[in-house]
Amino acid sequence: MRVKYLLAACLVATLVSGFSLAIVTQLGLGQNDVSFKISGYILDSNGQGIASAMIIFNVPQIVPAVYSDSAGYYQVSAPEGNYHVTVWPPFDSNYIYYDQPVLAVGSDLTKNITLATGYKVSGYITDASGKPVVKAVVKLDNFFCGWYSTYSGYYFVTAPAGTYTLKAGPTTSPVQDVTDFSPYQEYNVVVNDNLEKNITVSGSSPSPSPPPNPSPSPNTARSQISISTDASSLVVGSAVNVNGRLSSLNGSALEGKTVILSYAVGNTASFIPIGSAITNDAGEYNIQWVNDASGTFTLNVEWTEDVGYQETTNTTSLSFLPYDGQNFFHVESNSTVSALAFNSTTAELSFAVTGPDGTAGYVKATIAKNLISDPANTKVYIDGNQLDYEVASTESSWILTFYYQHSTHQLTIEMAASTATEPAILGVAYWVWAAAAAIGVAIGIVGITVWRKNKDAAA
Repeated sequence: MRVKYLLAACLVATLVSGFSLAIVTQLGLGQNDVSFKISGYILDSNGQGIASAMIIFNVPQIVPAVYSDSAGYYQVSAPEGNYHVTVWPPFDSNYIYYDQPVLAVGSDLTKNITLATGYKVSGYITDASGKPVVKAVVKLDNFFCGWYSTYSGYYFVTAPAGTYTLKAGPTTSPVQDVTDFSPYQEYNVVVNDNLEKNITVSGSSPSPSPPPNPSPSPNTARSQISISTDASSLVVGSAVNVNGRLSSLNGSALEGKTVILSYAVGNTASFIPIGSAITNDAGEYNIQWVNDASGTFTLNVEWTEDVGYQETTNTTSLSFLPYDGQNFFHVESNSTVSALAFNSTTAELSFAVTGPDGTAGYVKATIAKNLISDPANTKVYIDGNQLDYEVASTESSWILTFYYQHSTHQLTIEMAASTATEPAILGVAYWVWAAAAAIGVAIGIVGITVWRKNKDAAA
């Protein structure tokens, strides 16, 4: 008889253990808010520490920028993810800025960074009346220094020896006291030593600068550049691949050209550089961008470096909507996207798009496969009318692409009903609570039976 009781107790223990495991599986361990220490030294080519360099992870709301101390040491804390790391050199120095598009963080990390040395071009930017130009961005081709021109108009930029196009323009970042002026450009600036060069700009047009040799034809060739995004993972903190192709207007690839990618929050015009890439022999480029914030961003890619071609740019909008705290919906479009929302009860993703009348619009929506088991059962509606779409697949996502004529439209992606979020109480599915209730009843019955048997035995 005691064996039977022992077996019953084992059964109950097994059921309770299974229930506990189910509860842990359903609730998880919570959000992964563990931060890891990233530390190291900013060094020169001789291994000596560089003080006052600015280390930027390009997500200031998550990892604020820091400066290296007098020994060149820095330290930050960052959650797991991929980060775009930039190091701006100390003010008025001969060090060249550092850029690493992707730094993977999954544990404490020691990261020493060596800054190369170059030649410094510096001077003062003024307007035609001699007034200092404040917070201008100066670059030699694609070499920046990270510092705006000061209130006295002083600027500096550092690059390796070479021949460059010197460019200056007002910053597009949302800062105060920016002097507005027309972009300045000077060709064939030879840098083989430190160089002092003052710049005079105009509010309506740049001051004359030596023409390039040979002078470009007034009818410079036209080029075109495409832009597209690929979210290979929808986990927060994963890199987005921004890619496209640069070509002449007749489709011939432009190889070995540097394209620059920038972003702006929402539909503002304040673009912040992300990085650059050099086109391959097919004219293709790929730049990785790590974004941990939700919302809508405008991405801009441009190529302006060749005097034989007109500059070319292209933009796309990219929207991120978190739906479970760890994953994103990812919506790319050439339209202005607003009111992006997900209804977990009906499993519907909805948003509005707007664009110039008479032009074509597109949406490329990336959705995790755990939300759509079969894309054939998914429906897309534009203003209440069903719309055809194309489907592509990655390892973990479905990519739905559809097209329309621009105006103001309401778009809805209706996922299969079977993929809607499972009903739950306190984050635990109904079946788990039902199992818990059944186990509770079983425990009660076993307990009563044991009590009665013990009572009868005592009598």
